[in-house]
Amino acid sequence: MRRPNIVRSTKLTVMIPEDTRARLDLFLYSEVEGRVPFGAYQKFFVERINEFLNEKALGLPPKKVP
Repeated sequence: MRRPNIVRSTKLTVMIPEDTRARLDLFLYSEVEGRVPFGAYQKFFVERINEFLNEKALGLPPKKVP
């Protein structure tokens, strides 16, 4: 039996541009599974959100794009 998460998940619906979604799908796609694996979007977005929030909490200056 699977243990419940300590921090519960909540549903979030977002709309992103179609071309951005296509690029994300290609990035997350698994050749082994022949699709984007279950939970891959969640993992990706949680990691990116935490990176963003941790940078803000540390007071780091914005990244400069050359």
